[in-house]
Amino acid sequence: MLEETLSPPKQRSPHAGRVVAVVVTHNRLAHLQRCVGALLSAPAEHLAKVVVVDNASRDGTAEWLSGHKDGRLSWVTSQENLGGAGGFAQGISHALDAFDPDWILLLDDDAYPEADALAGFHRTERSTHQVVCASVFHPNDQVSALNRPFWDPFRTKSRFVRACFQGKAGYYVSDQKMRGTDQLPVDFATFVGFFVSKEALLTVGLPDPLFFLYCDDLEYYLRLRRAGFQLVLDPSLKFLHDCATFPTGRRVYDPLWKSYYAHRNGLWIVGQTAGWLKVPVSLGLCGVWVWRALFYRNRRDYLTLLWWAIKDAANRNMSRPHKDILRRAAWGSGWKSTISARPIVAKIKLLKATKKGA
Repeated sequence: MLEETLSPPKQRSPHAGRVVAVVVTHNRLAHLQRCVGALLSAPAEHLAKVVVVDNASRDGTAEWLSGHKDGRLSWVTSQENLGGAGGFAQGISHALDAFDPDWILLLDDDAYPEADALAGFHRTERSTHQVVCASVFHPNDQVSALNRPFWDPFRTKSRFVRACFQGKAGYYVSDQKMRGTDQLPVDFATFVGFFVSKEALLTVGLPDPLFFLYCDDLEYYLRLRRAGFQLVLDPSLKFLHDCATFPTGRRVYDPLWKSYYAHRNGLWIVGQTAGWLKVPVSLGLCGVWVWRALFYRNRRDYLTLLWWAIKDAANRNMSRPHKDILRRAAWGSGWKSTISARPIVAKIKLLKATKKGA
């Protein structure tokens, strides 16, 4: 019989198995080239395929991808910008259908693994962990603040008390642990150096495209946690993130349109995690965000986007058109002048000095 002639299925290693990377890009060809180069420098047994989702780039990305000679590189082209969330959802779906991975690695186009990171992922027993995040640094070897894993400050009373008295130090992973070697369970991380098993993906599904940008990873971890999966930080896996969203070092968004998604999605996450504290916590956050308008040149546009974010989060509206957000962000002072180089106090001193000189 036919069943008798078939050989039994090959048993996969209890270690990592087949890994496929998914990278989302939009008009950042130089970053993408470095990212893809670093990924493909790993041997095929450590990284089977690289899937790039081109989010309607207009900077030659499509031409570069089509001319690439490495057979491990695959790409999907979107006719519109789906954001990081939509791009990851599309890329993961393609990777699962086309390449049957045991694990999928997610990262931004401006991030890349250090030389030994993928080999290190395979050296460690992975059969007991279904979701693993790496330790992420900037190229200057500073811990990436945007990608620092943390524990849910609302999950336990002790964690909440520590967060109240210590701030972020009460629930974020410390530099010492980020530079250590011991694996530890965490509640949240970002889609940079994020390894998720096929089992977890088939259980909880794809990232939610409606988040577009920011907090799509946090929402995904909430689903993973509710499904019984534990996220584990493995600091021996080191990734680099050459991120420039906050070029002045302040929490000021450039380009400005990103602020809408950060605020709307952040309020959504608070609503899902803070319980009965969600109203006071949300009000506190909104107060801080209004104060940050002082650091923007185009404050009216920033405050308009903030109001849209607050209103949409309250109404659970995740479908505002991206083109409307882009148009509002560019309304007053254009794409290149979204942030102020000095805080408002320094501006006042500069004006006084100018008047005295006159």
